[in-house]
Amino acid sequence: MKDFKHYILTRYNLYVYQQNPYNVQDKDAWMRSRVPLFKRFLKSLIEQTVNDFTLVLSMDEATPDHFYTQVVSLLDASGIDYVIHFNKKPKDFVINSLHHTNWIITSRCDSDDTLEPEFVETIQNSFRYEEECLDVRGYKSDGKYLYRYSRKQVGSPFVTLIETTEGEIKTSAYKKHNEMKRFFFTRFVGSKPLFIQWIHGGNVINAINGEEKIKAL
Repeated sequence: MKDFKHYILTRYNLYVYQQNPYNVQDKDAWMRSRVPLFKRFLKSLIEQTVNDFTLVLSMDEATPDHFYTQVVSLLDASGIDYVIHFNKKPKDFVINSLHHTNWIITSRCDSDDTLEPEFVETIQNSFRYEEECLDVRGYKSDGKYLYRYSRKQVGSPFVTLIETTEGEIKTSAYKKHNEMKRFFFTRFVGSKPLFIQWIHGGNVINAINGEEKIKAL
């Protein structure tokens, strides 16, 4: 029996309607544009070789009902174990849900990116009863080509934190992904790329920055 619980922490539209940190001008149009991206993200979770995980999806409490209903319908159809968490960071849900487990694994993935089928299996097989931050290699894509993700140090947006439940729970959302190496022992795991960061018109910061082109899609 596994001595841990594994959560995938994902923001959908957290704070978009109330605080609007990304200065979204037309929030409803932005929400409509996220649907196909979210479907692609969910497909990557459905295709995981190990399905023993819970998706913690953070949403804005002010999300219009019809958009919320659409998200729930997609999640229900996926068969994935999930919870929707309103107006709080995923860490809050994880802390309040810890029962009868000594260790937790929390992995980050944005709702417009995807995980390769062996991501969850690779992370869980790397568990060794030690608190540490794990990272994996991956790709970027603009929808036309696949590029090698160029980060050399642990700290991609797909980091995982393994921690005991005996102390203060931090989760992989404890700090910005590129700062996690300052607070935890870190290592790369897996022998192959295990994520795709998709670059599209709705990205705020991410871009293709001279990464090596692998192949056309």
